[in-house]
Amino acid sequence: MWTVADAAAGAPAGLLHGDYVEVFPPGERPRRTPTATAPPGPASSCRVSTATSPCLAEQRPAALSHCLGCPYALHVCGNTNAILADLATTGADALELDYKTDVRLAHDLMKDSTVFIGNLDPSSVVALGAPALVETKSRELIALFGDTRRFILNAGCAIPATAPEANIRAMVHAARSW
Repeated sequence: MWTVADAAAGAPAGLLHGDYVEVFPPGERPRRTPTATAPPGPASSCRVSTATSPCLAEQRPAALSHCLGCPYALHVCGNTNAILADLATTGADALELDYKTDVRLAHDLMKDSTVFIGNLDPSSVVALGAPALVETKSRELIALFGDTRRFILNAGCAIPATAPEANIRAMVHAARSW
């Protein structure tokens, strides 16, 4: 929920109701009655459920982001295999998952609904591997996700600042030459 100071700074205003949050675009006065349950147009509000769910902590910001007309990407570190199906229900447009996540499982669960961002090993491949290894591992991921446009090649967490330029170029080359 945004504060009055946030609203004055341009963030949307919102009203907390019993079972949903009503969000309003910047500059619009909150109304007492919700006007929509879908993402708003320039002068409408949007409901965001506050009901409990396994991924409620991520469903709310995803829904609020969508109410504002923005995509939402969720970054999760570690092995997410056990919660991957739940993560796919958060409403996130994209999931950036760690290299420890089973990419085949992620592909099967997400290929028709959510963009997969990742998931090269940031240390042993991107930072410490040779450019040939980076390109090989990049091509493996690209081939796996070749049946969907819902894929962004990246490191499984963040690209380390120590990653050699040649390794970043190898990732880019693999993606561009696919």
